[in-house]
Amino acid sequence: MSFSRRRLLFAAASLPLLASCATSGQPRKFTLSPVSGPAGGPAWSLSIAAPRALKSLDSERIAHRPDALELQYYTGADWVDRAPQMLQMLMIRSFQNRSNLQVTALDMPGPPGDFLLTSLLQDFQSEGNRAHITLVASLARSNRRQDTRTQVFEASAAAGSDHMDAMVAAFDDAFAEIMKKMIPWSLAAGEEMRRNS
Repeated sequence: MSFSRRRLLFAAASLPLLASCATSGQPRKFTLSPVSGPAGGPAWSLSIAAPRALKSLDSERIAHRPDALELQYYTGADWVDRAPQMLQMLMIRSFQNRSNLQVTALDMPGPPGDFLLTSLLQDFQSEGNRAHITLVASLARSNRRQDTRTQVFEASAAAGSDHMDAMVAAFDDAFAEIMKKMIPWSLAAGEEMRRNS
């Protein structure tokens, strides 16, 4: 199948999804949800940096990958902020909800936390009818960054329909799956580094 024909087929298949977004002259704005409790674990402090990302994902636009070599964006729908900044705030809220840590953004005024969580956003796009997210997280002591623990967190979730609301809900499910793994991993890695220091 030719490249132009693939693009035409993708455009035709996406018409219900894209049409559902264009309800006015302004794009609809979407966000995701932080995961909720129960809280527990240690009570040291943590600074969270905004994930680093390629320019294609460092955007308010909601990305779609029709094939391995192309990235497109939905029309009529955006995230409420650039994806890394939105995810940083969601990660902070999720850690606050599910742990006893004192959690702040790295770029906020004040002293850094005992530990620093940085990440690389490798995937944050839909693929077919699924939302796909990959975050490579690294945890280090703020005053001893050469001692680092790194883990890849990846999740994919299916959209219930071809409408934008359903695709955003799939992103929400994928993000929740990642955070439910990242938070206990971070707590365990931090405690291991504290014991070994």
